[in-house]
Amino acid sequence: CAAALVREGVNVVITARGDEALQATAAELRALNPAVQVRTVAGDITTPEKARHVLETTGADGIMIGRAAQGQPWLFREIEHYLKTGEKLPPAQVVEIHGILLAHLEDLYAFYGPETGFKVARKHISWYSKGLRDGAAFRHRVNQLETCEAQLTMVREFFEYRPYVSIQQF
Repeated sequence: CAAALVREGVNVVITARGDEALQATAAELRALNPAVQVRTVAGDITTPEKARHVLETTGADGIMIGRAAQGQPWLFREIEHYLKTGEKLPPAQVVEIHGILLAHLEDLYAFYGPETGFKVARKHISWYSKGLRDGAAFRHRVNQLETCEAQLTMVREFFEYRPYVSIQQF
C-alpha cells in the first residue's frame, strides 16, 4: 500500500517494530520515488532508555508509544524529560497514580455510561494497580463489582492506604 502511494508521489510515514525492518522498508520506498518524503517512526517504545537508544541508532524521525503507556500515562513525560536531559524522573507516587486513575475512571463512566463504563474500567484499573502490593487480590475483588460507585469506593480504599509510596517501592 505504501509503495503504491510513493509511486504516485504521496509523502508517507511508516512504522515498524523491528529497527532493521523500518530502515530497510524506508530505503525501498525512497528508491521508488526519490522526490517523496518517507518519514520513519519506531514503535514498541517501552522505556525512556529505549526511546533514546532507538532514536540514536536507527535514524528514525520519531517514536511511537502504545501498550507500554497502559496504566502508566506518565511514561510520556518520563521519556520527554529523559530525551531532553538524560536524567530519569523519580518513579510515580501512588498518590499521583490514584488521582490519574480516578479522573480516568470518571471519563470512562461518562463516555461509556454506567452500564458499560464499569466493565471497560476493569482493564484500566488492572493496568494502574499492576506492581502494587496486594494488587492481585485487589484486581480479583474489583473485577467482581457490578457498579461504577462500587468500583470507585474500592479504588479509593485501595489507593488511600498507600498514598506516598512510589511504584518501585513495592
